[in-house]
Amino acid sequence: REIFETPQLSQLAALIKQSQSLSRTKITAISREDGKPIPSSFAQQRLWFIDQMDGGSAHYNMPSAMRLQGDFNIDAAQQAFTKIIQRHESLRTVFVEGDGSPLQLIKDSFSFKITQQNLTNLNKKAQKKAIKQAMHKDAESSFDLSQDLMLRVSYLELANDKGILLFNMHHIASDGWSIAILINEFVNLYESIITGKACALATLPIQYGDYAHWQRNYLQGEVLDKQLSYWGEQLAELPQLHSLPLDYERPDIQTFNGAVHHFTLDKTTLKSLKNIALDNQVTLFMLMHAAFAIVLSRYSNCNDIIIGSPVANRMQKELEYLIGFFVNTMVLRVDCSGDPSFEQFLQAVKKVNLDAQTNQDIPFEHLVDHLNPSRSTSHNALFQILFSMNTNEEINLSLADIKLSGIDNDLVTSKFDLSLFAAENDGLDCVFEYNTDLFAAQTIAQFASSLQQLLIGISKNAKQQLSQLSLLTDKDRTQLICLSQNSAQYPQHLCIHQLFEQQAQNNPDQIALVFQEQALTYQQLNQQANQLAHYLLEQNIAPGDIIGLCMHRSMDMIVALLAILKAGAAYLPLDTELP
Repeated sequence: REIFETPQLSQLAALIKQSQSLSRTKITAISREDGKPIPSSFAQQRLWFIDQMDGGSAHYNMPSAMRLQGDFNIDAAQQAFTKIIQRHESLRTVFVEGDGSPLQLIKDSFSFKITQQNLTNLNKKAQKKAIKQAMHKDAESSFDLSQDLMLRVSYLELANDKGILLFNMHHIASDGWSIAILINEFVNLYESIITGKACALATLPIQYGDYAHWQRNYLQGEVLDKQLSYWGEQLAELPQLHSLPLDYERPDIQTFNGAVHHFTLDKTTLKSLKNIALDNQVTLFMLMHAAFAIVLSRYSNCNDIIIGSPVANRMQKELEYLIGFFVNTMVLRVDCSGDPSFEQFLQAVKKVNLDAQTNQDIPFEHLVDHLNPSRSTSHNALFQILFSMNTNEEINLSLADIKLSGIDNDLVTSKFDLSLFAAENDGLDCVFEYNTDLFAAQTIAQFASSLQQLLIGISKNAKQQLSQLSLLTDKDRTQLICLSQNSAQYPQHLCIHQLFEQQAQNNPDQIALVFQEQALTYQQLNQQANQLAHYLLEQNIAPGDIIGLCMHRSMDMIVALLAILKAGAAYLPLDTELP
């Protein structure tokens, strides 16, 4: 936060010097007694509890795959991965229960072996099928947290010096940043083994267990109370669920079935957006967060927008090259009410982000326990929509005499209802990951189109009021005009109140009616109309009766209209100005 508020270079230098002297940045190695367990971090504790409840699921696997072309030495690869596991205690840590909570037990001795599968005798079609099956099997195979290494590796041998390397870590021992560390260290160690040259990897001053010990000692007393106080105020009366309309009824038990939708923002638009961010002293992340919130607000007809966002949580230098579960999730709450200019709205979003970053030490699981929201097996607590922007950790894909390239796994697990991932490459690559039991593919495609159109509009003029920023492409406008000029086809066997009841069942928490400062969801409106309909039936109202309705425009008028129809009667509007 101080960096944004310190524009002068001399002041910034003094700030950096001061921050280096803060005691909170110091994480030191703790003394170890052989074979004695050490406390887990708060994040590990949460994943361990989830694993216990799920009976060991694969939802928190982190599979990756690389295609190799060249003379790959499997023995050298095995030595390299063994050295990595020896180097990072987190990968040879198992979890034991102590007083109802998990403890880390580090394996001093371990056995690691790359699983090999020879596919050279298969034709191209069969080989492709076998690769897909192997990738799916690896992604769906769970780790036993009580005994397994937290890294497993497989090699699929293909013909003509080609192959595929699959590696998988459990999230309890890793995060996105850690994957980059794993690949970079593997490349360095493999080349060192092949060439016989010394490896340049620096000695790690601490291990993950030292961080877990530091975290539990740091997060207490005044530090804990101050940050919990901020989050308690910021997230007071938080909606239990987002209000995005769903295509399918939400299952009682949350599923993780997912799919993805890709789109790329061209580099000209990206350059304009980065200039706008620079002019407004915000990051590109903050600008994208603001745009995403606007689209969510428009689609959900709701001004209270809650988005989760992961942060690397590696604020100390000694954590930079450690493999481990450091990432934390911040809950960002944005108010989209009123009609400010986009630049004004951007400043409000900036403040939300900076305040959250100032209080980011609180682990998400700690926050859930503190706020104690209503729990449900059908959705995540606190937020169900996520936004993440890739920090572009540099990954070395250059291996001696071997060409490397990444492979996407088409088996998608969606941990949230909807997630947006953005990464700056040749333009801005964006991926929507969504739960297929909630949303249809065409809905997400339209949502992505709306976000893209909004960003283009912002890039042209960020001073526009929010109400002036359009989500529609020229094609969308043409379709709307055509629809308005033609009669739409509706189900002939259902009455309007029955269609309304279907909508109330599918989207109970979406806002259905707004009048002045009042608002009703579909569920609330349906309940009120049902109550009045029952009253009318008790008054011997029969199908075909005509009921006069003399009311000013109000919430009650809509409730009355629906109630009359539900009772099987017809309504006759009466002018309130008549004598």
